[in-house]
Amino acid sequence: IDVPSAGTLQVEPKKKGKAAGNAEESDVDVINIAWEGSMAYVSDAREATFEKDVAVRRENSILSCNHLKVKLSDHDDSIMSLKGLENVHIIKQKEGGLVSEAVGDQVVWNVKNKISILRGYPFVILKDGENRQIFSPKVVFYEDGHNMLCEGEGSLYEKADKLHSQDEAEAENEDLKVKWLKKMFYNAALRKASFYEGVEATKGGERLDSDQMDAYFDGNQKMTKLIAAGNVYFLSKNLEGNEGLGSFLTWDFIQNTALLTGKPKAELRKGGSRTFSEEVYFNMAKNQITWEGSPHWQVIDKQQSDK
Repeated sequence: IDVPSAGTLQVEPKKKGKAAGNAEESDVDVINIAWEGSMAYVSDAREATFEKDVAVRRENSILSCNHLKVKLSDHDDSIMSLKGLENVHIIKQKEGGLVSEAVGDQVVWNVKNKISILRGYPFVILKDGENRQIFSPKVVFYEDGHNMLCEGEGSLYEKADKLHSQDEAEAENEDLKVKWLKKMFYNAALRKASFYEGVEATKGGERLDSDQMDAYFDGNQKMTKLIAAGNVYFLSKNLEGNEGLGSFLTWDFIQNTALLTGKPKAELRKGGSRTFSEEVYFNMAKNQITWEGSPHWQVIDKQQSDK
């Protein structure tokens, strides 16, 4: 079948059940496809191709692209998979997710497994309005739980709330930036994002490095807390450039504080000396540092520290 002009197509889910009287609706949404160029269907391959300004509408999302391939089942006309190419743009209802928009170069939707894989070169751009952007070369969307996996080196940028007393430059300085080397996984049920390997987070005058970080979000999907584990390094320019080294740190953005612990002890580098304590408490809100648990001081040699 060849349709050398613009058109529309609606694919409805098949009924399922032993008897017609006991049939239930499939959990796959009704799918509407519109195109401006042409459509071709090859029956032997069970594949339909749509060209130019293609739009795919489902209940909770809209996909637009320049080239679309749809694979149908061998047994009926239900969709098995969908592949969009060139100028891929997805707009979706968040429903507890972390993003509302995605831009990339290629997307594959597996109907049976209920996952969508979006790729971008050099990266996919994920957006939540003007407040959040995520960059990653590969993103997997899990439809069942609205979870999301970003594979490869990536970054997350979250815009800070502007106060009445701040100008644009001051507000931008408080933006949150998280970078990672391996992957990020977002769990919608827990409102939690986990970042893996070579993770770096910066906000205002603070910087946090570690092997892994977990970020927690409030009901409005605003990040409220970071928990870092493994080779933790914390630098606070707001606290005279003091540094902390340990194995575990909790950074509370609401209270503007950070608690560092270590095994066996955490290290605080302050001026020309350092102390080892069970806990080091950075209070950026009150501009003070405290520590607990049998501390002892060691003066750092000036020449050694310069090296």
